[in-house]
Amino acid sequence: FDVLSNAETQARRDIMLQHYAGIVEIEAGCMIDMVVRQIIPALRVGGIDTKALADSANAVKTGLHALEQESDDLSKAKLARVLRLETMEKCRAISDAIEEGCPQNVWPLATYKDLLFLDSNQDAFGVSTTSAVGAYTRQHQGVWKAGMPVHHAKKFGVGHSLVSHLRSKMQSVQDPASPIA
Repeated sequence: FDVLSNAETQARRDIMLQHYAGIVEIEAGCMIDMVVRQIIPALRVGGIDTKALADSANAVKTGLHALEQESDDLSKAKLARVLRLETMEKCRAISDAIEEGCPQNVWPLATYKDLLFLDSNQDAFGVSTTSAVGAYTRQHQGVWKAGMPVHHAKKFGVGHSLVSHLRSKMQSVQDPASPIA
């Protein structure tokens, strides 16, 4: 059954370890970005204490930095395991606990309910009111306009077709004589 040589087996192992560590690096970076750039600022505006969440985000940053500095694949994968299954899980638990007690108008991200029941969260024109777009408008209240340039929308992660759709819906609301698209 000599399918792979020892060198091939070792190379396969190294690739799998690198892949795992790389995925955890991406997830940790995404978590840090979401917590630091979206959740904490929104909670501060809402007057909610962010110390525990900020501390856990800093722990994730520290773990990510250690992961990025490690050069040995096996050691890096072990650090990635601790980062993903321990440090990031603690941050997630703190965030989930805060979300439960947070008013919906303060929380900047779409909830599971928003994502699972998109059709029940639409206004009379079929425009989602509390999904990711709703979270976007809650987060940037006063910024969204019917004439918002597409490059601004892309900057905030809203796709071009969604922007066009929302523009047409908003314009038809502003001009009752125009047909609904």
